[in-house]
Amino acid sequence: MSEYGRKSLSEAVHSRLVDGLVTSELEDPQLAELFENSDIPIVVIGTRERCLPNKTERLRIVTTDERKVASTATRHLINCGRFASYGYIHFREDFCRYLSKQREKGFYDELKRAGLDGVSYATDLPEEKSDAAPMGEWIKSLPKPAALLVGYDRRAAEVLNVCAGNGIAVPEDVRVLGIDNDEIICQHTKPRLSSVTTDNICEGRVAAQQLIDMLRKKKTVPSRKTVICPSRLTVVERESTRVLPPGLLMVQRARKYIADNADNPITVEDVIAHLGVSRRLAYLRFKEFERMSIHRAILLARVSSVKKKLLSSELTIAAISHECGFNNANNLKIIFRRLTGMTMSEWRTIHLEK
Repeated sequence: MSEYGRKSLSEAVHSRLVDGLVTSELEDPQLAELFENSDIPIVVIGTRERCLPNKTERLRIVTTDERKVASTATRHLINCGRFASYGYIHFREDFCRYLSKQREKGFYDELKRAGLDGVSYATDLPEEKSDAAPMGEWIKSLPKPAALLVGYDRRAAEVLNVCAGNGIAVPEDVRVLGIDNDEIICQHTKPRLSSVTTDNICEGRVAAQQLIDMLRKKKTVPSRKTVICPSRLTVVERESTRVLPPGLLMVQRARKYIADNADNPITVEDVIAHLGVSRRLAYLRFKEFERMSIHRAILLARVSSVKKKLLSSELTIAAISHECGFNNANNLKIIFRRLTGMTMSEWRTIHLEK
C-alpha cells in the first residue's frame, strides 16, 4: 500500500469511520500494528502461522485446509500412472513459507496413505536470485518418470521453464501439477499447466459472514478464531499432466527430430529410422495428427530455417542455401516459391520493411 493509502486507512480507523474490515494477509508491518491496536472487528483471509498475534479479540481468520488441497493434488498425480519418483517443490517467498509447509504436509500425507515415498526441493537463495540451475540439477537427478507437485502456479511455471531449458520432456519425463488454477498463468505456459482449483469465492463469502456476525454482536465478541472453508476442490487437467496417445508421442518425437535437423538434408527414411517403426505406421500417424505427410513437414521445417536466416543475416541466397543444407540453390528457390508464393528476395524485402 502507498504511504497515502496507509495514512488514509489509519485515519479512517482512528476516526471510527470504519466499522469493520476484511483483509488479505498483511506484509506491511505498519498496517499490522494499526490493526492489532484497533478494537474494530477484523477478518483476515489467508494462511499464516501467526496472523496479528497481538490482537486477541474481534479477529477471525478465514482459511482453506491447505493440507487437504495438496492431498487432493497428490492423489491426482498418483492416479495418473506409475512413477519412479514423486517430488514437492516449495514456494520461494518468505511470506509464504508456512503455507508452503502446510501443502508439503498434505503431499506427504497422501503419499503415505498410498505406501509411497517422496522428496522435496527448497532453496536458500535470496528471492531476487534465480535458482534455475540448482532446481534443474535436482529435477534431472530424479528417477524418471517423475511426478511433481509445485506449491503454487507461478512457481510451477518456473519449473516448466527449467524443464524446457534442461531438455526434460513434460509430461513424458516429468508431470507437473500446480495449485490455485491461476488461468492467466496456466493457459500461457508450455505445455499448459494442470492445477488444483481453490475456492476463493467460498473464502470471500465466509469472510463476509464472519464480519457480519461480529458487527451484529456490537459489544462483546469472543476471542480470536480460525474458520476453515468447506472448499470444493477440483483438478483442471491440461497438457502438463495429461497422458498423450502413443501415436501423438511418436509424431512429437518426429517433429523434434525434424526441427533439430532442419539445416541438414534429412529424408523421410531418416525420420522413420529415428522412430524405429514401419513406414506405414509413421505415415498413418502423421496423417492422423498432423494432417500432412512427413515429407511436407520436413520441407516446412527447412523453409522455416531459411526464413530465419533471411531476416537475421545479410547472407546471399546462395550462402543461405548452403547453410541450410541445400546443395542446389535452384532447388530451394523452387520449394520456397511453391510454399510461400514468392521468391526469397521478395520475402526478405517485404518482411524486413515491417
